[in-house]
Amino acid sequence: MASSFMGLYVQRDGLNLAQKALDVTGNNLTNSKTPGYSRQRLDLVSVMNNNNTLGYKNQIFLAGAGVDGKGVTQIRDDILDDKYRDYSGVYTENNVKSSILSDIEDAIDDIEISDNESNKTGLAYTLERFKEAWQSFSSMGTDQTDLANIAQSSAQNVINVLRDFNNRIETISENTLSDVTASVDRVNAILTECASLNRQIKAGYVSMDNYYETGYYDADGNDYVADVTYGPLEIKDKMNSLLDELSTYCDISSQIETDGTYTIAMSGKDVVKGDTYAKLTYRQDSALNAEGKLELDDIKPRELVFDISVLRSEKKWKSSKVQFEDPNAFAGVDPDIVEQMYKALHEGKFNEAENLERQYFLNADGSPVSANYVPVFASKEISSDIAGGALKGQLDLFNGAGSYAGTGDNTYQGIEYYRKTFDALAQSIHDAFNSIYTKDGINGENGNGVADYDFKLFDFEPGKEGTVQGLVISDQWKENPLKAVHPAGTEDEDYNYDQISNEWINRITSVFESKHHVGTELLDYTFEDYVAHYGNTIGNQIESINRTNDAEEIMLNTVSDARAEVMGVSTDEEGVNMLSYQKWYNAMGRMVTALDQLLDKLINGTGVVGL
Repeated sequence: MASSFMGLYVQRDGLNLAQKALDVTGNNLTNSKTPGYSRQRLDLVSVMNNNNTLGYKNQIFLAGAGVDGKGVTQIRDDILDDKYRDYSGVYTENNVKSSILSDIEDAIDDIEISDNESNKTGLAYTLERFKEAWQSFSSMGTDQTDLANIAQSSAQNVINVLRDFNNRIETISENTLSDVTASVDRVNAILTECASLNRQIKAGYVSMDNYYETGYYDADGNDYVADVTYGPLEIKDKMNSLLDELSTYCDISSQIETDGTYTIAMSGKDVVKGDTYAKLTYRQDSALNAEGKLELDDIKPRELVFDISVLRSEKKWKSSKVQFEDPNAFAGVDPDIVEQMYKALHEGKFNEAENLERQYFLNADGSPVSANYVPVFASKEISSDIAGGALKGQLDLFNGAGSYAGTGDNTYQGIEYYRKTFDALAQSIHDAFNSIYTKDGINGENGNGVADYDFKLFDFEPGKEGTVQGLVISDQWKENPLKAVHPAGTEDEDYNYDQISNEWINRITSVFESKHHVGTELLDYTFEDYVAHYGNTIGNQIESINRTNDAEEIMLNTVSDARAEVMGVSTDEEGVNMLSYQKWYNAMGRMVTALDQLLDKLINGTGVVGL
């Protein structure tokens, strides 16, 4: 039969659990504004009635054994978490693209068509001044040499405008590369922290006794299964917050293992598993020399490639630094390079360290230069797999060469695409103006196979052919400015007004009104229209991204609100819970009083005559 004090024990446990429920409610309320906090709940179960050890079957005496607390859990929805991270990654990617493209648009706008005198730096203005300089040769009484010098100066202004645009594109490219570096550093910091949290989570389940022994060891060496419903809730909140942030950089997935730790994959490749973690780096394949080594002298990558290293524990990452103290591991490597490599690892500059390793410590096939050297980075390329997030946006904008991309290259219309469109414009300006100095302007040749007039206005610096940076005024034109309007003349002739032929002036000025084939364009454009066309092109590109992102933002906000309703703390709801638990506590206190009176009657009044 049940103890006479059973009712008191039941109420005692009830009072303790009511107090704990109030504690959990108070914890929710105090953390209602804490970022990433998931509201918590005390799970209660009725105490099971068990009489298997008794010699009778009647359970009446054991009924009403009270309540027990199974544990404190947090309220989250895994499906909403996954959706939120998916939408967050795409939204961030589009924001990155829109921001970088807007910078390019500003650069194009500054050299686009200008119809007023207020913009005296635009391409339209300088082209117009260049055209007027040639037309001025028809003026009587003006020194023709002065006019020729003005025309040459106007041509240089056109080149300067194009170079200014190219310089701004270069600045955008460098800023994007700087953003990539910052993104990679932050991703690596998150991966390191996630591995550290995994160690704490695993220890937390064991110390809190939230696990079940299995009696066998699984593939990860665990002989237990964590009760993931409970465990170290605050650490799991921190892990989920880091996963939310990581999803803004790249598409990720995560799963909870049997020991309660999180395995995190980036672009389908594990980057955190247990207490091991990988490192993300970027490199430039085209910078590899004939021996397969990476050239490191002031590299400005034109194509980014991301790598993920092998998984290592904190101990193994640190041991990779220790080997740099062993001279036998670096036979044949410059000691200054060894010191630089160690310093890069010690300071967490893993991208620099990975590049140094490729350049100096590994052979072309990836094997170590020294048999005693253990590679720190055994990387696998993932650039083609990255989808979503800031890294994807930065990758597309940095590498994207659009219609100028080669087979297998990034065809997104990014920085390289717009750089090459203006390189194509420089090439077209070079070809169009120089072509007028051949027969009928179509590269005609005389009977000897030689061009009719061996003269040109523009040229390219050696090694920079076909680029804005390489476009220059030809040495021929510099040496004799007037020869541009009298190319058949000899050096001994007196270049005066009577010898200036309108034929050449007309040929030159016709170039400005004519449409030209530029780069990969299907249609022909005048030079001014070509720039205006690309102003419209990038404007439409940005508008399309923003329109898509507006829809993405709606979905993200919808999921975010739904997730907040699940995991967020409602002060109204917690207030109702507080009142409910308080009434529960008061009721059990009243029950204790009633039981105390019954026991007092039983103990002090039973058997006493007259009572």
